[in-house]
This record gives sequence, C-alpha cells and structure tokens, in this order.
Amino acid sequence: MWRNGAVIELKLSPENHTVTTPDGARARLTPAEFRVLAYLLANRGRVLTVEEITTATGVRCIRSAVSKLRYKLGPARLLIHGVYGIGYLLREHV
Repeated sequence: MWRNGAVIELKLSPENHTVTTPDGARARLTPAEFRVLAYLLANRGRVLTVEEITTATGVRCIRSAVSKLRYKLGPARLLIHGVYGIGYLLREHV
C-alpha cells in the first residue's frame, strides 16, 4: 500500500485499453471505462460533474463505469473520489 500523500501515477495504454498502476498491476478496460479514466486523468485534481463527464466521453452510465474502474484499479481505487451530489474527482495523491 502507498504512504499518505504519495503521488500515484496511472499509465494508460490506448493501443490495448489497459491501465497500469504503480505496483505493476495491469487491468484491461472496456472502451467506455478507458474513456472515463482518460478524461479523469486529463482533469486530475478538478471536480467533474456527471453531466460533464458524459458529454466529454459519450458514456451514459458514468456511475457504473466508475464502479468497475474502482474494482479494476485495486488499491489505486482510492484516487477516484465521489463528490456527493456533483460527480467525481481524480485525486493527485492518496
């Protein structure tokens, strides 16, 4: 597990729709999950509304995509923070 305050880097591979976490774990993502995670990464540190994510990615089931992403990210799931009544935030660090 990572220390509090550690910056966590996620590496996306567009060629095969995978994400690699700092501990070397690799997960295959669906195209929808990949688009959502890529958008969150591009806007890291910023609270994004569900509507904003939907418009930018074309994914209509954001809550489902985020739930599946959290499962696939393992310990790095702590980076995706739900903001009640608004949307999601990809944290800079844990």
